[in-house]
Amino acid sequence: MEKHISELVTDSVALLKKRLAELDFVVENDEDVSDVLKEINAIVTRHHNVQAKTKELQQEVALIEQTKARELAERQQEIVEMYQRHGLVTYNMETGTPVLTTSRGTPILASDLTYQHILAELNTTLIERKKLNNQVSVRFVVIRGIHCASESRIFVTSRSNSPFLSKK
Repeated sequence: MEKHISELVTDSVALLKKRLAELDFVVENDEDVSDVLKEINAIVTRHHNVQAKTKELQQEVALIEQTKARELAERQQEIVEMYQRHGLVTYNMETGTPVLTTSRGTPILASDLTYQHILAELNTTLIERKKLNNQVSVRFVVIRGIHCASESRIFVTSRSNSPFLSKK
């Protein structure tokens, strides 16, 4: 039995040397073969680790995409409901699905409506920001005026209390 195992190992080493020679790896002795086998084993282990990490990341990306799709659907439903409250939604009698329409009755895709709604919200936010900046500027001018007025009162008060300006 040991003789048979020894022959298998010898044949395997010879076959490995032959395959390595085909790949332009020169192997002189059995120690070099052992080093090559260790390196191959390390490469295979790294490959398996990379595959496992890749699978894990693909699952994570799939979960994120599902979450994104769900949140997008929820947001579009919120927008549909908002427009429904304003009377801009009709229902397709055949499918029972909501159909968004403009004030003229033209159908609107939900994705276009979402995009338009986001732009409108951004516009409103920018207008509010501009109003707030204007209010801050006005208040800053008022504060500066109050500060200057208080400094001039201090100056006038200090001059009238000055011993050099008092009348004798």
